[in-house]
Amino acid sequence: MTTEELHARYPKLFERLEDKDVLLRHLVVVDENEKDVTDDDIMEEIYDPEVYSHVAYLYPEVVKAIGETLAEIPPQLAQREDVEECFDYEGDLWGFVTKRDVNAIALMILDAIEAQLD
Repeated sequence: MTTEELHARYPKLFERLEDKDVLLRHLVVVDENEKDVTDDDIMEEIYDPEVYSHVAYLYPEVVKAIGETLAEIPPQLAQREDVEECFDYEGDLWGFVTKRDVNAIALMILDAIEAQLD
């Protein structure tokens, strides 16, 4: 998705961002959990593919733009039919159980954020 497409889809979010020339991967990063993590220090439950299928990280600019209502979004996403679970691990780091692909999850998160903004 181009920057222009993101601007058109998320006008309220982009109105609040300082850097308006960003791509999707600079707003939210979603990775599929895989069993290749070997460092015990980072093998927390959030990174366990048997617990969460995906991990999403929201960039600080997005967290700042949404403010305190950010905490309301994971429970809303968990109510979706295509999301089994959305766990707010650290505010800007969420665990998902879903069959959606990484881009669809990222857009779903941004759609929810855009809906929350005034």
